[in-house]
Amino acid sequence: MFLPPRRFAGLWAFAVLLIPLLATPVAAAPPGWQVEESTPQRLVLRIETPPARVETVRAAGRDYLRLRLDGWYDLAEPGRPQVPVRAGWVALPPEGTPSLAVEILSTAALPTGRLLPQPTPRPPRGEEVLDSTHEEIVEAEGYGAYRVGEAGVAVLGEAVWSRKQRLAPLRVRPFLVEGAGAGLR
Repeated sequence: MFLPPRRFAGLWAFAVLLIPLLATPVAAAPPGWQVEESTPQRLVLRIETPPARVETVRAAGRDYLRLRLDGWYDLAEPGRPQVPVRAGWVALPPEGTPSLAVEILSTAALPTGRLLPQPTPRPPRGEEVLDSTHEEIVEAEGYGAYRVGEAGVAVLGEAVWSRKQRLAPLRVRPFLVEGAGAGLR
């Protein structure tokens, strides 16, 4: 069973992120990311997702579901389910350990089916010229066990320094996936 974003105030909203010990936000936030609170100890982001579209795609002799969010990217390891993702950088104070809390505001059920795997590159055969058509839809080992739980909806990466500013990447996947061939919301 797939688990989609929930509807909130007429928009698809999925989470409010609470990031204690964060300083000022990076100026160019991705569309739909709104700063609700910013202090030296805490940053609260509201991330609203556009309406989800689910398309049925025929590939490798079977039907798959492709999840789409306008402005979000299909990013996955080859053979793993494509789940839309958005990422951005969050500014951190010079010291301290950042933490992340996700509050899912609403969800809605999406159709059940197998999620489209990320294409797997393959080498050219015979006289073929290498180009973007050299991809195959193959379910990787562990495809059916793929899950995105609440802890995987938003992930704060390792902090780095850039131009005297401490930053951490924030990756957001606004779907709860109960298995690549099960359900999502």
